[in-house]
Amino acid sequence: MALTDDGARLFASRGERCFDVVVLADHRNSGCAVRNDHKPISVLHHRFEAHATRPATGAMATHDHAVVGFFVSGRAEFLQREQHVVVAGDLQLLPPGEPHRLVSAVDVEAWSVGFCASCIAVTDLQPLLAPFSRVRAGASPILRVPAVRQAVLIERFKNLQASLLDDDATAAIVSRSWLALLLAEVKAIDAMVAPTTPRPSIVADALAYIEQHCLEAITLTDIAAAVSRTPSYVTSVLTRSTGKSAGAWVMAGRMSEARRRLLHTDERIDIVAERVGYADVAHFTRLFSRAHAMPPGAWRARHRASSAP
Repeated sequence: MALTDDGARLFASRGERCFDVVVLADHRNSGCAVRNDHKPISVLHHRFEAHATRPATGAMATHDHAVVGFFVSGRAEFLQREQHVVVAGDLQLLPPGEPHRLVSAVDVEAWSVGFCASCIAVTDLQPLLAPFSRVRAGASPILRVPAVRQAVLIERFKNLQASLLDDDATAAIVSRSWLALLLAEVKAIDAMVAPTTPRPSIVADALAYIEQHCLEAITLTDIAAAVSRTPSYVTSVLTRSTGKSAGAWVMAGRMSEARRRLLHTDERIDIVAERVGYADVAHFTRLFSRAHAMPPGAWRARHRASSAP
């Protein structure tokens, strides 16, 4: 299922509104998508009561964040390397950079969470991304959740959503903890039902390396050396497979971490720039402004104001 912008264009009804962080009500006949453009974690409870279909050909979508989606009811078809049919009890894993496309959805209820994978990859939570690495390596993105684990999984989504509504000083820590518990549950399910991990691909290895090292002073040569290929080959295969070059993926990871720090810390802009790999604050400001249509200070003010009660 396309729990993404592609789905939003297909299903969003004119009277509905999507929120950047948390949807406060169940959206009916809506494809309001998980949006992780501005916040490190976002949760959505989807309800698509109408039958919607689109051709199985056309442009594929990719994005910078990872998505976990769980189907409570209904049926959907989507493209993610191949065409998949998902039904109640199925879990979808969508790594950053994975091309995908929604084809149809019928009477679907689903939970999804979008999160900054690169923000996790540089912490002690990195092992929780193992299921996404498996999918990147070519394994199926669909897991059949055992019936005894489905209620637990839904509760994880609900608790994470509730934690994102808080605005006290510990809210970011609490939401990160609930995300860790959700990903730990996904990892446990993955270990129970996933087949043997296939041989990793160049794209999977390159993206995994970028996620873990994007805040460092890495170069295309470093990325190429990590996957034992030439720089030109790596950037070519990444661009062909994901629509973004190696440099663009490095910058995407840095911008995700910059947004997290701007939103959840009081660090000066020059400190944020240094933390995400830019020694020159003016250069960081230009890149951030180009990506977000406003400088980092203005972005912080706007999004902190929009998060206030």
